[in-house]
Amino acid sequence: MVTEMAARAAVNIVGSAPFEAEYGTQPEYITAPRSIVTKYMPQTDHFLGKSTMNDKIDSELIRLLTSDGRMSFLELARRANLSPNATAERVRKLRRRGVIKGFTAIVDQTALGRPLVVFVDVRVKPGADSLRLELTLRGLAGAVEYTTVSGNYDYQVKLACADQDDLFKKIVKLRLQPGVQETHTRLVLGETKLGA
Repeated sequence: MVTEMAARAAVNIVGSAPFEAEYGTQPEYITAPRSIVTKYMPQTDHFLGKSTMNDKIDSELIRLLTSDGRMSFLELARRANLSPNATAERVRKLRRRGVIKGFTAIVDQTALGRPLVVFVDVRVKPGADSLRLELTLRGLAGAVEYTTVSGNYDYQVKLACADQDDLFKKIVKLRLQPGVQETHTRLVLGETKLGA
């Protein structure tokens, strides 16, 4: 619901000589459809409890950059129906707000000679030094990423391997780490990256 102060401010914005000439006396209040009012109001992320200023244009820019992070501002502007300057400013604001944290390269593991991709679930013994395991993971060739998870396991590690022998060696190395209680390996059959 639009407050009286906001309604009066809206009247002052549209109130002008051309407006009055065409429509007569300015109305005391302007009512706008909810879709128009909410389009320009901050949205609340109910999960995080924070205000998000992303409108449809920001969402489209995020979607486009997710699919191609190297897209030029000119091309981005063309696809989002904005001027290049407005596009660049919106992307800068998204970066300042932390919505866009950076741009990364998507590496084809097969082209690197590591066509076998697996997820390894790792359970750590209670009281074990997880930091030591994380340092090992960061130095493990072919470790693409690891995630701390809830449930039966503590970590999910994505490994890219040259072949079964390479996978076996990496699994043995993980299992021999102090504090590792158990591992479970799942073969990745295919991947699809989804945009924002």
